[in-house]
Amino acid sequence: MVREQRLIPDGYVVSRDERFLHFFEIEIYNPMTRAKLESYARMMVDFDSFGFEFAVLSVNKHGHITPVDLRMHYFNWLSRMAERQA
Repeated sequence: MVREQRLIPDGYVVSRDERFLHFFEIEIYNPMTRAKLESYARMMVDFDSFGFEFAVLSVNKHGHITPVDLRMHYFNWLSRMAERQA
């Protein structure tokens, strides 16, 4: 799944034992576009289906780390896909 993506995070943490993958995005260097957020949201759903936690964490210029709620981006993507098929 990850190899199919053309997104490169600013950093990441992987744990096979604990079954998670966390991506870090530093907003001042690499702003997240709608397309990027929706790609990450689709990855979240894909990883979840295999029992892995996938999260994106945004780091601001002060070093504060905030988890990104990818669910709304997934629902927005689903809505657009449904409109295209209608």
